[in-house]
Amino acid sequence: MHWAEARQAARDAVKPLEAVELPLADALGMALASPVPAGGAPHPSPLTPGTAVEIATGAPVPPGTRAVLPALPC
Repeated sequence: MHWAEARQAARDAVKPLEAVELPLADALGMALASPVPAGGAPHPSPLTPGTAVEIATGAPVPPGTRAVLPALPC
């Protein structure tokens, strides 16, 4: 069997799985069925000099950010 035929045979032999909702603790080894945003909504306005804002880990930093200071213990 040629490579292209083998790939087509594999495609023909499978079907998509139905999405399921699980608690995070039970989802080990699973794949996401849809994107999950990290952090939260972007900050509504750019930062101005001399100001600071707290953001969640993984959230986008606001426009105008010049530095990020981690608040988590290392």
